[in-house]
Amino acid sequence: GDCAEACPSIESFEKESSRLDNLQLAKASCLTWNNVLCMSCIGKCDARALRLDERRRLILNDSLCTGCGMCVHSCPVNALGV
Repeated sequence: GDCAEACPSIESFEKESSRLDNLQLAKASCLTWNNVLCMSCIGKCDARALRLDERRRLILNDSLCTGCGMCVHSCPVNALGV
C-alpha cells in the first residue's frame, strides 16, 4: 500500500517479522505439564501443530507450525515463545 511505496523496505520487513521461528514450549510453565487441563493455544492453532498427548500434556509439532504466533498470544501463562 501507501507505506510500501513511501518506504520500499517496509514490505519485506513486514513479511519477515510476521513469522515466528523456533517456537519453544516451557514445560515448567505450561499448565498441561503441571496437571491442569488447558487448551487455550490448541484452539488458536489453525495448522494443528499443537495437540495433547495421552497424558493430556501439550505437544508441539514443529513440522506443522506455520509460525503465526497465535498460540503465543493465547497462552495464559506465557509458556510458548521464541
